[in-house]
Amino acid sequence: RWVRELYTPAQQYDIVQFRFWRDYLSSLAMSRFEWINVPAGIDARAIEYIMLMFGQGAMFKDQGLLFAQAAPSNNINMYYNPNRIMLVAPNGNTWSRHCESWVEQIGDANVIRQRDAVMLFNDMTRSPTMTYIRNYAKRLATYDRIIDVNIGAQRTPYIVKGSEETEGTRKTVIRKLMSNDQWISVNPDMAGIVDIEVLQTEAPYVADKIMSDKQKVVNEAVTWFGVDNTNSEKKERMIDAEATANNEQIMVMRASAYKCRKYFCEQCNMLFDIEPPMDVRWA
Repeated sequence: RWVRELYTPAQQYDIVQFRFWRDYLSSLAMSRFEWINVPAGIDARAIEYIMLMFGQGAMFKDQGLLFAQAAPSNNINMYYNPNRIMLVAPNGNTWSRHCESWVEQIGDANVIRQRDAVMLFNDMTRSPTMTYIRNYAKRLATYDRIIDVNIGAQRTPYIVKGSEETEGTRKTVIRKLMSNDQWISVNPDMAGIVDIEVLQTEAPYVADKIMSDKQKVVNEAVTWFGVDNTNSEKKERMIDAEATANNEQIMVMRASAYKCRKYFCEQCNMLFDIEPPMDVRWA
């Protein structure tokens, strides 16, 4: 009720469209990879969800293997990799682990400790996917609104103008027109009061062009995910070179996320001796 009072119907529509595109792109992002032989107790969906929302996570041992959202808790090394990390679970549990070998001072002696966690980054930039998804979702929702307004302008290519006293009558007239009602009754005694003026907008039909531009934005987004698409408009005859013009870009973007996950699996198998070995592949 509060949302309905706060937002106009047009704003509510914009919010729904934004959520649609956000969830649509999020589903694509989370379904890109298939995890194989993930240790018992770890949900593969949670791995991809953490990459989507936070961009960083780690596998560690705590009475069994676990995977949780992670962030550096001290200075990174010369290769921009974290050593000590803080892991956080949604239920409030926290752990402190190390992704690199470190030196611990015990009395007067320095003891070399081996790492006890493996960090996973979403891609080479180590950024969460949701940041970019929200940007694309806003753009696509804007395109949807423009398309609907333009289509609506073809149905009612005019603006009804009148005094404040005739607002109810004007709304009734528009409602009947929008419902394809061809019968509109008018009280003859109110002819002098109901002063309605119609202004022609003459809005050209451009929804098809906007739809084409929107598809280009969708293609741009899924290219960023590494998902196959064609960056050319569908033609009656399209040669192979046109259909595969952006294949190299798609594969490079796919490799950015895939290599990070593949390296993570290799390091986990080596550190935790996972059998059968954990792996990941493009889904």
